[in-house]
Amino acid sequence: MFYWSDSEIALAWIKGTPHSWKTFVRNRVEEIYKLSEPSQWRYCPTKDNPADLLSRGCTIQKLKTQRTWWNGPMWLKGEEALWPKGNPSYTTSSAQPFTTQLCVNVADTGPPVFLAERYGKFDRLVRNRRSDPLTTFELGEAQKVWFRLVQQERFSREMQLLSHQQELPTTSKITPLDPFIAEDGLLRVGGRIGRSELPYDSRFPIILPHKHVVVDLLVRHCHERQMHLGTEHTLAVIRQRFWILKGRSVVKRIIRDCVVCRRFSSRAFAQKMAPLPEERITETFPFARTGMDFAGPLHVRCGKRSRKAYICLFTCMTIRAVHLELVIDMSVDQFLLALRRFVARRGRPTLLQSDNFTTFKAADRVIRQLFVGPTLDKIKHQLAFEGVTWKFITERAPWTGGYWERLVRSVKEPLKKVLGHALLTETELHTVLVEIEAKINARPLTFVGDDPKDANVLTPFHFLIGKEFTEFPHHGQPRDRSAVDYHTGAELRRRWQHQQRLVAHFWKRWRTEYVTTLSVRKKWCGVKPSPAIADVVLIAEENVPRMRWMMGRVIELLPGTDGLVRSVRLRTTKGMLSRPVARLHLLEEGLAL
Repeated sequence: MFYWSDSEIALAWIKGTPHSWKTFVRNRVEEIYKLSEPSQWRYCPTKDNPADLLSRGCTIQKLKTQRTWWNGPMWLKGEEALWPKGNPSYTTSSAQPFTTQLCVNVADTGPPVFLAERYGKFDRLVRNRRSDPLTTFELGEAQKVWFRLVQQERFSREMQLLSHQQELPTTSKITPLDPFIAEDGLLRVGGRIGRSELPYDSRFPIILPHKHVVVDLLVRHCHERQMHLGTEHTLAVIRQRFWILKGRSVVKRIIRDCVVCRRFSSRAFAQKMAPLPEERITETFPFARTGMDFAGPLHVRCGKRSRKAYICLFTCMTIRAVHLELVIDMSVDQFLLALRRFVARRGRPTLLQSDNFTTFKAADRVIRQLFVGPTLDKIKHQLAFEGVTWKFITERAPWTGGYWERLVRSVKEPLKKVLGHALLTETELHTVLVEIEAKINARPLTFVGDDPKDANVLTPFHFLIGKEFTEFPHHGQPRDRSAVDYHTGAELRRRWQHQQRLVAHFWKRWRTEYVTTLSVRKKWCGVKPSPAIADVVLIAEENVPRMRWMMGRVIELLPGTDGLVRSVRLRTTKGMLSRPVARLHLLEEGLAL
């Protein structure tokens, strides 16, 4: 599309630079630019301009015979190169360069006189002074100074528009508040309650942003003044003077980070349940990897008197068999004798795992004294000499040794139900313990079905004695010993091969029927956040009031085999401690040391 004009001056205006023309011409040219491009405008000689027929006057009859009116100039049907070019003197090349002078005022605010980040409390922020205590009026003015600085920093555009009596754009976050600049220079809420009998600050509260250091200090100050009450109460107090954008989320964040509130309401860390260790799910001979625990004290009759006795429990990590030893005296020598009896009857273990015995609160103090100081060193030296590795679980984490804790309960329950208040002799109590041991080792490890065709359930006794446990021996017909000679090498070899096949069969069932049931996690299924280095935490203690729990700083993370942190080392006023994360409550996130 082309536009034609016989005014070469107008064409020069259109094809020139608008800022070089006077205001009237420039405004018209800019209107033309909104509807067309300069390249679309061409020159038409006055004699060939059809518009002149009407502007100079022409009758209807004469207009009917004018070919220029109906078809345009004759040269319009020719090539574009032959169209009229106009006077070359009216070109933009002859235009003089446009120069102008501007005066720009630059306001250098400079660095702030006070840095709010340097203050940890709102009171210290507004009470900063050179000398003399501040009056109430001066404190109020100091607060207004800070609030004006915050508003000028975050609402500078809105305040500039309002100062020039202009409306705020609909995209502004404070437009729904109908803001206005009060006489004190503060941006306040206009709202709809201006005629109420509330105080001036409640009718027209000060508008503050939701992300600023001063706002955080103000909210924390109000929270502490209200005795660390909850979100609703703190927010209601703040709304009496201030309107903080997204105020509820700001108050929640401040209360969530409050160290005092965390001492009472913080939850302990949690972590995904760890995969089972290799010792629990790999084949080996019974009691090669053994967990150990103590139970007691019990009371045995000794003549007309009674004395204490303890149960030393050994459990196989792999087949979950149990071995009970009655210990009358909790001296180191008596414990080592019990350990020797266990080794003599069950074989020497390669790994012995136990609690650290610092968590025994309900047990007798003699048990705790057995595993501290020189006595523990003597026991470790003896076990090392015998080729046994003794491994302790994390302190205050009894669930780590849950596989023996559950068997301790299985021993205690029948003891309470069978003995009651009866006082047995040492021999009688030892007999009862051995019978309980047999019952526990006869418990099923796999699912017990209702179909009589199902195979016999797998029990720890299948690995200990190679068959099911029978309480009373069955006496059948005497076997003709002349038919089978057990003293021949062939018969002994055949019996040995049969026993090996039975053991292989039991281990196959152990892998397919028992180990597969350990795969499912019944709790602690997801990965959760863990403590970080330098975090300040509260260390939970059983049977101790929360306000008396110790504080500690995390100095080392102890990840498990899967890389997740479930235990940490802490520095406390009492020295270095190792604790599971489930005993820790976060108080304050720290910076890396």
